[in-house]
Amino acid sequence: MWVAQIESQIERHIQIGLNNPVLSFDPHTLLWFANFNKIGVNTYKAPFDEVLMIMEKMFDVFEVKDRISPQARDMLWDRFSKAAKLFYNQRKRPKERKMLIPTFAQIVFPAESEEFYEQTRTFDHTKLLVK
Repeated sequence: MWVAQIESQIERHIQIGLNNPVLSFDPHTLLWFANFNKIGVNTYKAPFDEVLMIMEKMFDVFEVKDRISPQARDMLWDRFSKAAKLFYNQRKRPKERKMLIPTFAQIVFPAESEEFYEQTRTFDHTKLLVK
């Protein structure tokens, strides 16, 4: 995969996410933030299901299903959506996991999972540089 392809996917990912006013993006860390105070069932709040649908579209931009098995893709998305739903319903995260960041830990190639996890868990824009 070329760097330009990754940059293009990130740009599409950002464009999709920023279409929802409850989501904001930090380009320096490549992290997303959701304002859960503006997500809910009231008239002036964004429905959670719609926010989750946008998040899945943002996820699919990276064509994960073309790079890993459909089962692994579903496992990764299920892990992420369950955590988002849990936070939406309970408004708290586990103490050791303050941020919701999906990883491939124990999903892709179980024997190599830890190495793959370590390589991908700290990805940021500086990793796009060709060395």
